[in-house]
Amino acid sequence: MIRGRLAFGVAALSLAATAGANGCGSGDGAAAQREACYPPCVAHLMSRCPLVSTCTVEIVHYNPDISDPIEDDGVAACYADREKTWDTQDAAGNDVTYVEAADGSLCYQVTATDRSTVYTMYTGGTIAAVFNFDPSTNITTAFCPDGTSKVVPDGLPCQRLPWINVASCDQGACSFGALPAGADVSL
Repeated sequence: MIRGRLAFGVAALSLAATAGANGCGSGDGAAAQREACYPPCVAHLMSRCPLVSTCTVEIVHYNPDISDPIEDDGVAACYADREKTWDTQDAAGNDVTYVEAADGSLCYQVTATDRSTVYTMYTGGTIAAVFNFDPSTNITTAFCPDGTSKVVPDGLPCQRLPWINVASCDQGACSFGALPAGADVSL
């Protein structure tokens, strides 16, 4: 059964493929440009997991390496720079994205209530930032725990949500594997 998250993930990756065709490549320059799009509480995560290289996506109906029976199907994305993402849903129907760094460790995870415009980014079980998208103005604001915030530019090299890559994605084989250490399916 394909849940709503999978449809969202495919739509988001289609959007990213379109954006990538407009010319953001991989490398340190692209990562630095992407980092500048976000406030400091998120920018350091963009330097670690910029999601700017080309990628391959695969809809996975059962990932045997993920022990949670709810989160074991989703959309996997594998990047040329070795980062990976896993888009799925949790038991409550919330959209969840896990972003894995090139070294295999958890970079961050994001949870959004179904059909929500508020996304909470976590690192190590702690809130790193909250993204609020206002559909009436088409503006996303990132809020940091220290009280700082920044309106996120929409367009290259930025995306209003940093876990949506700016590179072109092709459908193909992509093995996400197990959730990285530190991933918390209870968030």
